[in-house]
Amino acid sequence: MVLMRVALHALLAVLLSTAVAAQSLPRPQVVTQPAGNNSDFAASTAYVDRSAALLQFALSGKAPLMNPAFMGQATFSARPTFAGATPWDSGNLNPSTLAPLANPQFSGTVKADTLQILGSGSTGDASDLSARLRGSTKALALGQDTSIGHSVARFGAPGVETCAGNDAVDDSVAINAAITYVASLGGGKVTFPQSADCRVANPVILRRAVQLWGHGGIGVDGGVKTSRISPSASMDAVVKQADPNELLSSVGIHNITFDGRRADSPNAPSGKTITVGALVNVKSIGSRYQDNGFFYSSGDGLVLRNDISSFAWINWVTGNQLSQNRGWALRLESTDSIVSMNYIGVNGVMGVAGGGKTATENGSGGCVWTRNFGNIRFFGNQIEVCNVGVLEQSVDEGNYPAYGNYWTGNFFDLNNTSVQFKHGALSAGSMIDYTGVFSGNRFSTATDNHITIDDYISSGTVAASVFNPTKEGGAAIKWLGSNSSKWSFSGKFLDTTNPRFQNMPADTAIEIAGDSPQSRVPGLTASPAPNGSAVFGIDAGPGNVPSMEFRQTGSIKYRTRIDPADGSLTTSNVEFGQDAFKVLFNGQTQFLNPVGFNGATPAGKCTLPAAVQNDGGATNASLANLLNSIRDCLINNGLAQ
Repeated sequence: MVLMRVALHALLAVLLSTAVAAQSLPRPQVVTQPAGNNSDFAASTAYVDRSAALLQFALSGKAPLMNPAFMGQATFSARPTFAGATPWDSGNLNPSTLAPLANPQFSGTVKADTLQILGSGSTGDASDLSARLRGSTKALALGQDTSIGHSVARFGAPGVETCAGNDAVDDSVAINAAITYVASLGGGKVTFPQSADCRVANPVILRRAVQLWGHGGIGVDGGVKTSRISPSASMDAVVKQADPNELLSSVGIHNITFDGRRADSPNAPSGKTITVGALVNVKSIGSRYQDNGFFYSSGDGLVLRNDISSFAWINWVTGNQLSQNRGWALRLESTDSIVSMNYIGVNGVMGVAGGGKTATENGSGGCVWTRNFGNIRFFGNQIEVCNVGVLEQSVDEGNYPAYGNYWTGNFFDLNNTSVQFKHGALSAGSMIDYTGVFSGNRFSTATDNHITIDDYISSGTVAASVFNPTKEGGAAIKWLGSNSSKWSFSGKFLDTTNPRFQNMPADTAIEIAGDSPQSRVPGLTASPAPNGSAVFGIDAGPGNVPSMEFRQTGSIKYRTRIDPADGSLTTSNVEFGQDAFKVLFNGQTQFLNPVGFNGATPAGKCTLPAAVQNDGGATNASLANLLNSIRDCLINNGLAQ
C-alpha cells in the first residue's frame, strides 16, 4: 500500500512538472466559423498544428489539464466549440459536396447584394432568369420579354466588336443572324445600340414580321448619336429581301440612319467609290418606316415596290428625312398608304436650262416618284430643291383604267418642276383619268413650271392651292399636248405678270372669285362692274390674238377674235336666234327667218329698172321714177312703210 502511494505521488509530480513546463509554450491557433453556422455532427476529426510539441496524449475520460499543447490527431465524440463557435473543417465545409465544379446546380433563392459573372469565357443561357429593370416595378423572365428586342451586338463574332464603324468587319453577318433568329420566333424587334455604326459588305436581308429599331436621332455628320447602317462595298440595295417576289408583312424600320456613302457624304471611304441601287428596296404590306434618315445614295433612297399579281398596300412612311440621293428619294408603288410629315429635299440631279431644253429636261431624278393604282394620302410633307418634286405616273394601260393619289397640305419649293403628271403605256388615242386630288397645297418658287400634265390625261383636280411665280417666267400649269380634258383648277396666283396656264385643253373648269389680282386667271379678268353687271375680259398679251371659242365634243361652234391688223372684232359661226342672221366661216351672211315691218314676211328683193346716169344728164323726172319704183318695191315686200 505504501509502495503504491509512493508511486502515485511520483507520477503526479511528473505530471505537474510537465504541466508547469508547458505553460511557456504557444497556444494552438484555431480558425473559427462566423456565428450562425454551427452544426451538430457525429464524432469527426479535428487537426491542430503544434510546431514544438513535447507531448501527445490520448485522453479517454477526465483529466484536469492546465494550458495543454497538442500536436497530431485527437478524436472527439462531440464537435468541440471554441468561444461558442465551431471551427471549419472537412466535416462541415467540403466544397466537393456543396457545389461540384463540374456542373454546379443551385435550387432555391440566391440572395446577394451584388451578382457578378466574371471572366471572358463566362457563358450560359439566362433566358429563364427573371430580372426587374431599374425604374420598373415588376420582374419578367428575359426569355419571355421580347419587347426589349434582340440586339445585333449579341450576334457578332466572339472577340470582334459589332457595328464599330470598321470597314474590315462585315456587320451584315451579325445583323442577318439576329434577323433570322427573331424571324424563327415568329417576329419581333432587332435592335441596334445607340451610336452603332454598322458597315455591311453584303445586303441586310429583311424577313417577315421583323422590325429593325435603332436609337437616337437622325444624321450622318456625327453631331448626334444615332444608329447607322452604311455599305462598305457596292451593292444593289443595302436592305432587301431574300425573295424579291415575296410580299413581306408587318416589317418595319425605325430610328435608323442609312448613309449610302457616295462621294459627297462626310463618311465617304477614301480611295474607292461605293454605288448602291437603293438604300432600302422591299415589297411590303402593313409595314411602317418611321423616323429614319436616307442619305447620300448614288441611286434611290427608300423603294416600296408592288406588282399586279400581289397588291402591296397599307404602308406608313412618316417622320423621315430623305436627302442627297441622286436617283429618287422615295419611290412608292404600294397603294392605300400614308406618307406624312417627311422632309424630302435636295434629291436628283438639278438640271440647268440650255441646248433647247428646260432645266427639268436637263436633270434627272427627284424627290418622290409614285407609280401605283392610287389612294395614297400625302399630307404635311416638305418637298424642295429637287429636279422634280413629284412624278405622278400611272400604271400601264390594261392593268388599271385610272389612277390618282390625294395630296393635302404639302409644301413645294425650289424645285425645277414641282409636280409632273405622267401616264404609262397607252394604246393610240386612249385616255386615262386622274382620279386623285391636289388640295390645299402651297407651290412656292419653281424654275420651269409648278405643274406639267402629260397628254391624254384627263379629269384631274387641283383645288384651293396657292402658286408663286416661276423663276424663268414659265406658266404655272402647262399641258404638254392638246388631247386632255375635264381638268379643274381653283386657288390663288401670287403674281399678275407670269402666265398661269399654257395649252389649256377643252372642258377645263376654272374657279374665279373676287377682283383681286391673286384670284385672276392669266389673261382673264372676271369682276363685278360698278353697276353690278359682270365684266369678262381677255388679254392675250403683246403680239397675240385674243380669241374665245365655244366647243361641243371637240367641234368649234363659236369663235370671236380681234383682228391684229385693225383691232376689229371678227365673229364666226354665231346665231342670234329667230330674228337674226348667221355669219359663216366662209364669210357669207344668212338671214335665218327674214322679217318685215308689222310681222310681214319679205316677198322678194328690189332691183333698179335701169342704171342711173352719172354724167349729170339725168333729169329730175327720171330720178323720181327710180326712187318711186324702189319705194314701191320695199313697201310691197314689207321692207318699208
